[in-house]
Amino acid sequence: MKLRARPITLALACSTTLLLGACGGNDTAGNDAGKSATPAEAPAVATEPAAPVAPAASGGDLASFIGDNICDALPVSALQEAFGAPADVQVQPSHTGRTDSCNYSWPRPDAEERKQAMLQEMMKNATRPPGERIKLDLHKLSTDYNVSVMLRETKATASSFVPPKLTEEQLQERIKAATEAANKRLTDKQRELVGKDGTESIAGGMIRKTNERTEIDGVGSAAYWIPIMGGSLNVLDGNVHVSITPMLADDEQGNIEAAKKVFTLLKR
Repeated sequence: MKLRARPITLALACSTTLLLGACGGNDTAGNDAGKSATPAEAPAVATEPAAPVAPAASGGDLASFIGDNICDALPVSALQEAFGAPADVQVQPSHTGRTDSCNYSWPRPDAEERKQAMLQEMMKNATRPPGERIKLDLHKLSTDYNVSVMLRETKATASSFVPPKLTEEQLQERIKAATEAANKRLTDKQRELVGKDGTESIAGGMIRKTNERTEIDGVGSAAYWIPIMGGSLNVLDGNVHVSITPMLADDEQGNIEAAKKVFTLLKR
């Protein structure tokens, strides 16, 4: 089977990549920042048959899946059983610094309609002044079902895993630092695209969203949800920081529940 390119979804996700690095989006106590990024391997098409999957108990050792075998932590058969994924799920591992992740995707049945809707929304946004552009709802416009699982070792404890909320003064300091760092990396063309105050607006929005994290009870030793870039569930499991980024529902609450389910499917 030929792999399907997903330029529109990826373009939206990448539009804030430069700024995200400056914002410290998923900073968690006890975790070291990743070092330089390494190229991701080419996607693989999995054809594993469906099989019944029993939920795994929390507190196991996921550290054994940090490395080249990252995608073994979540078998395709688990996604087939829990979410009705097809046989040809695209699986793509990625290694960045001391963080390993695996991305799984498969097309939605209404992918073409969503693609056209996304194109229309992007064209409308392009005609608006930078300060009046609206945020696109990736949950409703994504052409694929998608879930990414990230694993990295951590020294955090249950009491220190969830980052404390920042004060307004701390937020302003972080926004200022992130804006300055992003402006140094942006090209003249990129600055033109985001507008005069666009960098500060985007960085500020991302940092404030990150600060809106919500603690999630009953998952791992400690867990919280960050409503940024579609949202991600962060869980402490033993000495492993698990981050699950789902695009499996059309709203945030649905994706939170989907991420919690994915966590139970991880092998120990």
